Amino acid sequence: MAALIGALRADFEVVETYEYHSGQRLSCPITVYGGRQGEFTPRESCHAWQEQHTPGPGTQRFMVIVQQQEIDLSIKGKSSMECVAILPNGRFHLERRVQDLPGASTKTSSLESSFGETKLRQLRETLNNNLIISLPSFVPPETPMGTRSFSTFISRINLGNGTKTVGYLIWEEGNDKKISPDSAPENIRTAWKDSESLLRPLAGFVKGIGESGFSTSNTKANLCESIADPRLSDNHK
Repeated sequence: MAALIGALRADFEVVETYEYHSGQRLSCPITVYGGRQGEFTPRESCHAWQEQHTPGPGTQRFMVIVQQQEIDLSIKGKSSMECVAILPNGRFHLERRVQDLPGASTKTSSLESSFGETKLRQLRETLNNNLIISLPSFVPPETPMGTRSFSTFISRINLGNGTKTVGYLIWEEGNDKKISPDSAPENIRTAWKDSESLLRPLAGFVKGIGESGFSTSNTKANLCESIADPRLSDNHK
């Protein structure tokens, strides 16, 4: 009994005197358990464990990657592009680029944070909409295009057994049906319009993230480049 009491006292001493010091992150997977009504360990403190983990290749697959852009190529036009990558645990990285013509430089800002359980559940419900899953894969317009202004919304959704890329293009239609995007086949233009309607909730969700504010990023911006090509092939059939 004396030996058991000594061990218990040592355990209590460790708990009472422990001080956290940041150090090298772990590369191995971390599993964290916490009670829903825990008095001393709220859910937020469990989420903090993700700061102790550096994911390796393939250890955290994205839930969805969204890229949206508004392009204005007029003399003093303003173009912007936003892209966001969201992980299954609610962690996300959002990046914005803005360019004012005729200037050649772009301004980049970013936001990185985590969704609460309510927002994450809202996103899952949006992505699990069978109408969205059944949308045809996004077909980009032929380039060059004969329009100075247009906007695109492209989303890569992780379906578990593969990914699917859906999206749409909005532009001011012209009279010359021989120039892209007006020259696109009718079925593709119809698919763009149908996708715009069904993806509106997801577009609104992403817009809401951006409205929460940005912090200036000093790191090299490369997330947008990694998903900028809408011709990324789907492996979901």
